[in-house]
Amino acid sequence: MDTNFLSSGTSLIKTSSNVEDVYEVLSRELKMKTHSIFMLGFCIGYHSGQKCEHLELKGKEFRSSYLSEKQQGILYAVGINEGILDEDSASYTDPQKQQALRKLWLEYSASGLLQLKAKFEENGKALGDQKKIDLLSGILQYFIDSKEEIPF
Repeated sequence: MDTNFLSSGTSLIKTSSNVEDVYEVLSRELKMKTHSIFMLGFCIGYHSGQKCEHLELKGKEFRSSYLSEKQQGILYAVGINEGILDEDSASYTDPQKQQALRKLWLEYSASGLLQLKAKFEENGKALGDQKKIDLLSGILQYFIDSKEEIPF
């Protein structure tokens, strides 16, 4: 029984259209891949404890098999921490738990990307007008600010 459903080559993760503009800008300006942007947003959202619960899943999509083993481990660990998964291997193969877990990941990722977008736009420029240096500075500043607020 395969308990690693993220490693399935046919499994797609559809992102929220609420943050499609963030995906576009980070992809264009920083050459980031969709799964990396997803994980960046997820980590920010989870760290802040905020979820975006009103999602339209019509955004970018990527195969979950693009996630590294470490990224998959982070996602599974959050599933365990949130009580969706447990030590019973059957919880990993339950389609309802898999769906609940994917929804949770998407909520955290969208929230994190919305927080990052707000940080980018603090300089007075619209997201689409941000240059590479603005985006990198915004990402770094977000982490500096969050470290001072709530250390890991």
